[in-house]
Amino acid sequence: MMQIDDPDPLAQQNHDDDDNAAIESDSSKVDIEEESPLLLALDDLESRLVTSLNEFKSHSGRASNPSVANIHDELASILRPVVEVACHAGPSTARALASNYPHLLNLDLCVDEIYTSINTKLVLPVVLESAQSDIVPAKRAASLALFHTLHVEWQKPGSYLDTTTNVPSLAGPYGPGIGSGGGAISAPPFSAVEAHRRTQIRAARKAELLRRWVQSAIPNLAPGTFTSTTLDAAAAGRGVLSASAALKPCLRYMAERIGSADDAGALRLFLPVMRMIEGVLGRLFLERSRGGGNEMMEEGDNKTADSLRASCIKFLEIVVLCFSNRALPGLAAGSQAALRMQKKGDAKTSANDFSLEDLPPGHPIITREGLEEIGEYCF
Repeated sequence: MMQIDDPDPLAQQNHDDDDNAAIESDSSKVDIEEESPLLLALDDLESRLVTSLNEFKSHSGRASNPSVANIHDELASILRPVVEVACHAGPSTARALASNYPHLLNLDLCVDEIYTSINTKLVLPVVLESAQSDIVPAKRAASLALFHTLHVEWQKPGSYLDTTTNVPSLAGPYGPGIGSGGGAISAPPFSAVEAHRRTQIRAARKAELLRRWVQSAIPNLAPGTFTSTTLDAAAAGRGVLSASAALKPCLRYMAERIGSADDAGALRLFLPVMRMIEGVLGRLFLERSRGGGNEMMEEGDNKTADSLRASCIKFLEIVVLCFSNRALPGLAAGSQAALRMQKKGDAKTSANDFSLEDLPPGHPIITREGLEEIGEYCF
């Protein structure tokens, strides 16, 4: 007779079988993850980034060999692998994975996964934090400069904002661009839905980079970032230079969003840009109230303050030019001089140039009249 406390042999056997099945299932999942080429590639890219970013974060901020390279060149060389992976190695790896494993991986999936893991979750947040709160001014300057570098590199062939190819299905990170050398490249099939999706993703990535770029400059414009007057003015000067480089790309992007009827997307970038302009104006007024050539200030402090004021004035010149009409006042619309100036301007207009004519009408807040008033105030 079986007692109550004795375990049921059949139930025990079923329980053991369930445990073995669970262990086999977990091990199979681990094997699948370990054998996934996308995860292996991501692990390799992330390890390269982490090594470079850790070296940058732990740097003392002093040049190891000043006779060979100054601190800014040394920090730029440390961050060079970050630029390479975030701009070029990531998209090229996604294209290689989709080409080598066509039945397992999709090109859009590879690009999205690599961009999210590398840029959205790692590079952009770490660089933004360093630009906003690092206690070493040189490392703040290097982080601010890195945003400009990323914006330039992303527009090169095969990167995330590339438009060098005439084939829509190969634009951006989905094709090698014109810089890949000779030879014809077969264009994959491309639907209107897929084209719209890629356009939206491209706009979101561009907005993410520009918004973080502007956010990195704003804290450096605030007075009192460093207790030392010289270091505080130097950090503010770097912030003004970064703001000067970011202004035109931001305005061009806002015009694109308004033209696409994305008023909310334009407004999300417009507000931090206005805070950035306000920060530069406030810093200029502060330096003017302190005065230049003060006998109580040391010569180095005077030079740093003068350099900061010059950077602020240059930034205001950019604001005035962007928030005014491209046509020169005093020239008749049909005169030969006006036509020559217009033709010359159209020929040399780059993707980052901006004037009030480039701003589409229709936005309830971002209007030509409002920007013109801001430009007149800065003038």
